[in-house]
This record gives sequence, C-alpha cells and structure tokens, in this order.
Amino acid sequence: MIRAYGAIRFDASSDASVEWEDYGAFYFVVPQVEFSELEEGSVLATTIAWDDSLSWTYQSAVDELQSTLHEISPCSVKVNRSTLQTAIVNLNHVPTKASWDLAVTQALRMIKGSQTELVKVVLARCSRYITDTCIDPLELLACLKVEGQNAYQFCIQPSDAPAFVGNSSNYFTGNT
Repeated sequence: MIRAYGAIRFDASSDASVEWEDYGAFYFVVPQVEFSELEEGSVLATTIAWDDSLSWTYQSAVDELQSTLHEISPCSVKVNRSTLQTAIVNLNHVPTKASWDLAVTQALRMIKGSQTELVKVVLARCSRYITDTCIDPLELLACLKVEGQNAYQFCIQPSDAPAFVGNSSNYFTGNT
C-alpha cells in the first residue's frame, strides 16, 4: 500500500513566503521508509522503485533502501523535552494567537449555522522559530510526538532544503 504525503500552499497565486521557497507551490513525496504507530500495533513499510531503462536497477534501489535503513536504525525512540538543548532567539506566530482564536470562533459559528453546508474547516497557523543552534528535524519531530499525543506529526525535507515540520491537530468538530 503506497501512500503519498505532501503539502500545498493556501494561495499559490501570491508570492511564496520564505518557508515555501524550496518547495514551489506544492510538494508531494512517497516515503522510502514509513513507520506508523497504531493502537493494535506498529507497521514499518518500505517503498522501492526501479527502472532498468533509466539506469536505476532493482539492485540500486535495494542498496539505497538498505543504506537508508542503516542510517535511521540507531535513532533513539526515547525522547524527553530536555533533549533539545537550544535557546529561542526569536518567535513569530502568523496569525497571532488572538487572531487565530477569533478565526476559530468564527469558523465554528459558521459550521453550527443553519445557512451553510460547511462542516469542517482547517485553519493553519505558522510558528517561525529562530534558535541559537541548528536543530535536527527528526529530533524536533520526536519531541513534538511527546508534546502532541493527540496530533499527527510530520516532517518533509527535500534534498538540500530546510525541513517543514508540523504538528497537526486530530480534533474534529461537526461531521467529517
């Protein structure tokens, strides 16, 4: 079962903000390795692709997968808040917490109103942190998992580009 993950800018017609410069208007990826924790157990899935006509043989694909598995296997699963030893130099939320809370209240009012077919709204909020040290995106992801137990954490990082790390709420209001 192959799954693709990705992101798309909310307004592709506007100028790209700094965090989207390396992604363009959208970015989708099929993970080479995916680990899913479920209530009844965990699943480790791998995806390989090859095409002998493009000089990417089956053996090359398997070798690349083995290299990736070797690279990620020593990762520690136990993480606590003290793992990240960094100081926040600057923090900026867009929109501000007050504006975001107001937007949530208005969206909930629209959902509950009888004059709309709207049943679900996703309101994004960007938090841009500047720290005194570089943070490993996978280490940050592990810390988010500890903090956001009722959320989905994700990390998308194209080659030679900054990581896009998220902590998406798992709460729904109304019919989904």
